[in-house]
Amino acid sequence: MELLPCGHAALAGSRRVCRHLIEPDSEQDYFRLFTGIGAEYELACQPCVDDTPDLLVVCEGCLARALDNNSVDGYRGTPAVLDRPEPMSIALDRRALPFAPLDIAPVPGAPHRWLLLSPSGVVEWHSDDRPSSAAMVRFELPDVPAEGHFPTLPPRPRLHVSPSARFCAVVVDFGRHGIVVDLAAGRIVAELDRGEYRPGTQRVPFAFLALDDGEAYVHGTNWDRVDISDAATGRLRTARDSSAYNGYFHGELVVSPDGRWIADDGWVWTPVGMPQVWSVDAWLSNPGEPEDGPTRRRLADRPDWNEPIVWCGDHVVLRGLGTWLDPALLPGAAVHDPATGAVILEFAGPTGRLLSHGGRLFATTATGVEVWDPVSGARTARIPDFRPTVVHPASGELLALDSTTAVIGTLAA
Repeated sequence: MELLPCGHAALAGSRRVCRHLIEPDSEQDYFRLFTGIGAEYELACQPCVDDTPDLLVVCEGCLARALDNNSVDGYRGTPAVLDRPEPMSIALDRRALPFAPLDIAPVPGAPHRWLLLSPSGVVEWHSDDRPSSAAMVRFELPDVPAEGHFPTLPPRPRLHVSPSARFCAVVVDFGRHGIVVDLAAGRIVAELDRGEYRPGTQRVPFAFLALDDGEAYVHGTNWDRVDISDAATGRLRTARDSSAYNGYFHGELVVSPDGRWIADDGWVWTPVGMPQVWSVDAWLSNPGEPEDGPTRRRLADRPDWNEPIVWCGDHVVLRGLGTWLDPALLPGAAVHDPATGAVILEFAGPTGRLLSHGGRLFATTATGVEVWDPVSGARTARIPDFRPTVVHPASGELLALDSTTAVIGTLAA
């Protein structure tokens, strides 16, 4: 194996750098020099950027040290968006709702079936031509604080529905409390409390699971701890020492479509956004899996959290490009392998809320929704004047709320 310009006989890194960034004890900040090919970039210090940089191919170790030991000072150029227009037809249908819901959530296994949240409880609603139930399951919602930690992210109730639709949960994102409701019995079966330490900094960690022996839910039991409890009995399935400190603020939880993985949009002090993922099966046999288990993978270190995180098939997608050394995330997305945590693909472009269905990634923007291919990173379509906030996993319907009207978008097969 030949020596690389850095002086090492090793595998070449994926980016070129200027020689000043690989000097011993280098403390020079760097610029990202976007090449005009997707999200690819090279690295150069300020003096080299102002001149004509002499960029070198260096080994993976030298590249990693250059990235980790220095901070991002700025950018030259911008990531390039790949457009590959494809024919796409969408039918938009406006359907009346019985009231303006506080939130709406799909029943995961039942096409066209949704639950609407009101201040008094939930009611079933169908987005097709079937009659919807007029009967409301009534219960008292958890209190919503008047304000949260971030002015642009006020506390709000959020509705979750279990796979069988026997249970639902209402949690207060950017708040502290929640409830689990047995819809068949019409009663609250669990009251949730994720602790008093900075609950307003992230969405409440909660998700339903379909396990071999019944339904369960994942919930925050302290700011730095999540647990699994049986939905029917409330039995805690992940009992462990509660005194262990790990410093991780658990955030929004998203379960993979096959139910095997949980992604967590949490953060740690500096502060730094640090989304992570771990195996559900491993957690059932090792209660400490989210803290230090062998399947736990840190996906990224980012300058912020409360960013969109979704599953596209077997892969988890984070919105935004950059690391915690960047002043802010750039428009784009990163596709990760949950088993290794590695980045499979980074591509420029997506902004706003992310949704996923049928191998497509949907990004809601100020003017409509864009459709992206998470395999190639190409934008394949734009649909103006339609801004969906939720997708039904069984029917693929995209839904946007407009007061007492639901706008349903159905893509042609």
